[in-house]
Amino acid sequence: MHLTIVSIAHAEQITKYNNAVVLVSNTINLDRKTITIPVKSEAPYGNLVIHINSCFRLVDSAHELVSNLSIRSNLRNKEKIYKNFLLYNQKPYLNTEMENSYYEIRLLDCHNIDRIILNQTTQ
Repeated sequence: MHLTIVSIAHAEQITKYNNAVVLVSNTINLDRKTITIPVKSEAPYGNLVIHINSCFRLVDSAHELVSNLSIRSNLRNKEKIYKNFLLYNQKPYLNTEMENSYYEIRLLDCHNIDRIILNQTTQ
C-alpha cells in the first residue's frame, strides 16, 4: 500500500507495514531481546510496555524504515509515557531518546508477515 503524506515542506510517499521488529537492550545488565510487535499492539520488556503506532518505509529512501511508538515506563513507581517516539533503522542518531533511561530501543525491520505470536496469543 502506498500513501502520500503532504507537509508544508514537501510530499513523500510511504509504504506501510503491519509489524515492527525492535531490539530492546538494558544497558546496565546487557540483557537484549528482539521483539516483533504488530502495529496497534504492545509488548512488555522489563518495566517498559512498547506500543507500536506505525511502521513504514519512505519510498524515496529505499532502505530507511521508520516506526512511531509509544512507551510506558514504570520505574520506582513513577509512570512515564513517551508518545510519538520515533525510531529509524538506518539513521539511529535521529531516534528519539528516553530521558534518564537505561534502555535502548532500535528498529531492526518492518514487515507484513501474517502470523505473529505475541504474549501467547495470535495477533
